[in-house]
Amino acid sequence: MRSPLEWFSNIESPTLRREGEIRTHSLILLRWFAVFGQLIAIGVVTFGLNFPIELYPCLILISILAISNLWMGISTSQTNRMSNYHTARLLAFDMIQLTALFYYTGGLENPFSLTILVPVTIAATLLSRGATVMLTVLALFCATFMAFYHEPLPWQGSLLDIHTGRVSILYIVGLWVALALAILLMALYLWSLTEEARKTSEALQQTESALAREQKISALGGLAASAAHELGTPLSTISLIAKELMNDLPDDSPYFEDVELLVSQSLRCRDILAKLSVQPEHIGGESFEELTLSHMVEQAMQDHVPPHITSKFIFDENSIGAEPIVYPSPELLQGLGNFYSNAGQFAQNIIETHFSWDENGYRLIIEDDGPGFPATVIEKIGQPYISTRTGEDGHMGLGLFIAITLLERVQAHVRIQNKLPNGARVEILFPVNNKNDEDITNV
Repeated sequence: MRSPLEWFSNIESPTLRREGEIRTHSLILLRWFAVFGQLIAIGVVTFGLNFPIELYPCLILISILAISNLWMGISTSQTNRMSNYHTARLLAFDMIQLTALFYYTGGLENPFSLTILVPVTIAATLLSRGATVMLTVLALFCATFMAFYHEPLPWQGSLLDIHTGRVSILYIVGLWVALALAILLMALYLWSLTEEARKTSEALQQTESALAREQKISALGGLAASAAHELGTPLSTISLIAKELMNDLPDDSPYFEDVELLVSQSLRCRDILAKLSVQPEHIGGESFEELTLSHMVEQAMQDHVPPHITSKFIFDENSIGAEPIVYPSPELLQGLGNFYSNAGQFAQNIIETHFSWDENGYRLIIEDDGPGFPATVIEKIGQPYISTRTGEDGHMGLGLFIAITLLERVQAHVRIQNKLPNGARVEILFPVNNKNDEDITNV
């Protein structure tokens, strides 16, 4: 049997954010912009202006950038985030590629050498102090190298106009284009990062609010169970004495009805306290005891799956050992509840929950027979405010974001995809030993 960890050996939840992380999708777009910008610039200089240029080395360098970006897009999920270390390493690679390209096109004499500022700007905005210092030193080294070591600037004639003594107007236009592109690129990119950070911050606040509500309800359930336990003994004493008084009083006593009412109300109180102590989770709290995995899932499903939808549990016969015992924390119940709520809204007839476990951890798979996620949505799952219903009935696409974020709090790893021929599939891994979590990489 395949270990549950094997299914997730290349998974890292998309919403896990550490210092300096940047969304992979943003870096891929930025690097494709650089690829096409470099190709256009080389094409205009070579074929439009007929300037002499080392064409083949330049095309090889641009191809290296394009291939590395293509590989990154294939090997990683674009909704995931790159760590501080990997982002710094990638930006250093891009800076060296730019320096090599400018070596063949005039070095610092090339007006587009200003674009060497872009990787440094990204580092200063997003990365740690150490990474920023490293990239700044590298940028200074590259600038110094380009100042002294480079091929001649592709040009025909002299940069200076012999009649006016000024720099050629063509060079001024090139410098203006380079400066405008650098300004627009950095402004748009930094604005997009700020907007993404704002949405993420708002979504995280919603997550904290949902967790706080769940914890308050849980605390209320605990208080009710504690009160039921503490009040049980004195209430039993009151009920016993009331019954003895009712037995001692004659039927025509003016106090008989009062004592009879006292007995009936004490019995009612006993029933209420019994319900609170036995089933506190039915008012929204947790059961205050460890549960088997399937019973915990049943508890999380309560009030989230419509009555007309059939819920089916399927256990993997190859699972090793007894069914896991888990503690139904508020994060776990709320996170799973959000997934079942989403499945219940789109399922046609059935929701299946698959269970498997071994010595390394346990795995849940939630499948429904609904239409599944649209392609435009599934690529961005895990980001806040992503939904096919955004703006309708107050839906802001926060359900899955909150669910993933809450499950990450209990060290779970989540993968969401469509299943064939139709329907959605959510895989959740709960590792028993989380010491190797930092070694988990993206797909």
